Amino acid sequence: MGKKTFLMMVFAVIFAGCSAPSEQKMESADVEENAAGEEMMAADGASYGFDEGSFAFGFTAYAAQDKSYAITGITFEEFTVDSPENKLEGTSIEVKLASVNSSADKNNGKGGEWSDIMIPARDENIVSGFVNNLAQKETATAKVVGIDRSKIDLEVTLNDVTKVVEMPYTVTDGVLTAKGSTDVVEYNGSEAFEKFAALCTAFHYGKSWSDIELMFSVKVQ
Repeated sequence: MGKKTFLMMVFAVIFAGCSAPSEQKMESADVEENAAGEEMMAADGASYGFDEGSFAFGFTAYAAQDKSYAITGITFEEFTVDSPENKLEGTSIEVKLASVNSSADKNNGKGGEWSDIMIPARDENIVSGFVNNLAQKETATAKVVGIDRSKIDLEVTLNDVTKVVEMPYTVTDGVLTAKGSTDVVEYNGSEAFEKFAALCTAFHYGKSWSDIELMFSVKVQ
């Protein structure tokens, strides 16, 4: 699949009925086999159709001493997606780190907005302060390695370090939304983050936070 094309979705809907007492006489082996079958269905889920054009992804970063300054909807303009058989599990995305784009949220953390000329400067601070100080500064990847009825396991690789991020998800009015937190310092990123934080001290009111919240959403049928 090409750029700006992403997947989705796989879930389970298990219906269990009630039977009369006389109908519930099953051998213990049959009960265990039935339960195992239902558990497999819950884990594998049922394929949903999805709206490719509705896919959105990004992350939220935080600043200020009380963590009240949140910059939402940070994303990347250059990315590729590999989605085998149009199924969620196994789908991966690779982003070019230097293409970061934080223009979706102009909030300045003080109840106002940054001017339009400040947003490119903010993106440049992310690239020059953090990305360019990583050992592996070109790309990062994320791959769905597991899914059940309540969460998605996302394997994130940044700076040649791989972590699995648990992302609880909901489906509301046909839109699936998954969110999960990770910390960029845990990807051998402490030195790069320190340089980024020093560069942005004034803009972040004295405090930058290394934990970020990852998110993706898509319309499912």
